[in-house]
Amino acid sequence: MARAHAIQKAIGERIRQRRLSLNWSQETLANKAGLHAKAIGRIETGNSNLTVATLSKLANAFDLEMGDLLGRSLRGDSTNVAEIHQLVDGAKPDIQALFLRLLRGVMSWEGGRGR
Repeated sequence: MARAHAIQKAIGERIRQRRLSLNWSQETLANKAGLHAKAIGRIETGNSNLTVATLSKLANAFDLEMGDLLGRSLRGDSTNVAEIHQLVDGAKPDIQALFLRLLRGVMSWEGGRGR
């Protein structure tokens, strides 16, 4: 049960970080997702059992895939990929675009993929 709660907290924190990166209040997210603001608070603190339906509503509100909200919690991303994602996810859109151009350039350099 402790692992399940840790996963709930991690997902809740990802939702909170995404909401804050968009400068949305809990009420704004709740309205966009068709949920109550109090439910958003419980989700973000890991004090709510998320259903697939609720996760889907939140992902749709953020214009993301559900897997994006699950993040490393369930997918098992490598530490480096997770750290890169966390850094980029919290950045402003213009910084995200700059990072994407930089990453594409690095990956195209000598074939990328660590060569």
